[in-house]
Amino acid sequence: MDIKSQNPGSAPGENQDDDSPEIILPVEAGKLEKALKEVERLQEKVKTLNQSNNSLKKDLQSALEENEFLSFIINEVDVVIYTNTINDDGSWDISWINNRVEEITGFTLSEIRASGTIQHFKDTFAPEHLNLVSDSWQYFMSGEKGNYSGVYRRKHKDGNWKWIYCIGHATQWRPDGSPLQTLCVGFDLTKRINIDKNLRDLLYENLKLKNQDLIETLTKREKQVLKLISKGLTKKEISTKLNISVYTVDSHRKSLLAKLDLKNTAALVRFSAENGLF
Repeated sequence: MDIKSQNPGSAPGENQDDDSPEIILPVEAGKLEKALKEVERLQEKVKTLNQSNNSLKKDLQSALEENEFLSFIINEVDVVIYTNTINDDGSWDISWINNRVEEITGFTLSEIRASGTIQHFKDTFAPEHLNLVSDSWQYFMSGEKGNYSGVYRRKHKDGNWKWIYCIGHATQWRPDGSPLQTLCVGFDLTKRINIDKNLRDLLYENLKLKNQDLIETLTKREKQVLKLISKGLTKKEISTKLNISVYTVDSHRKSLLAKLDLKNTAALVRFSAENGLF
């Protein structure tokens, strides 16, 4: 290593001794300490940013999972979910609807909008249930903040009728207290109602078969008396019509109650009607 030093006594520009060492002045200790602290601060900031980034990733993943779940609920559950926007003139339009609308109603949102939301309801609701549309609207326009619900029949695009249970709630309000938006959920009850009806019909048929066995135990005269009782004739009128005594009529009546396991004459009339005896 070449050693260069300047003799304090020599004049500037004079050659220095080639064997003198080169002097390297060290960095000031204060500046070095400050630089090290800055490095530590930056390292800590990077660490914090990494932690924050990891937290944001977790929050984003959680939000994506929640959004996926909500999307499944909104579009896969067998219900129609839609929002109505109330215009300044009091009319209203469907502003958003989930994917189930076409399956349950047969109509797309564009088709509903093409005819107008209110007109679409008028065209598809059963006449006896149209009042539900106006009644629900009066409820919301009056400033009520609770839920409004009802069951109605509406015609599917294919011509079949659907039973729908709908519940609505105002979600946004204008400064004057009038509603700006409502959220409605419609449940398709058709399958359940049909199943219940079929079940009732089946139980009724089973009951009729059971009652038929009971009817077979009745005598011809008891059946005649039962038919006339069901038509509302009095004991005296039945006795005259069948040419038997009032006592005999009452005896047949008591026998009918015992055989059919019924309590009174009204039950006899109902039994006769349910089993097509008159």
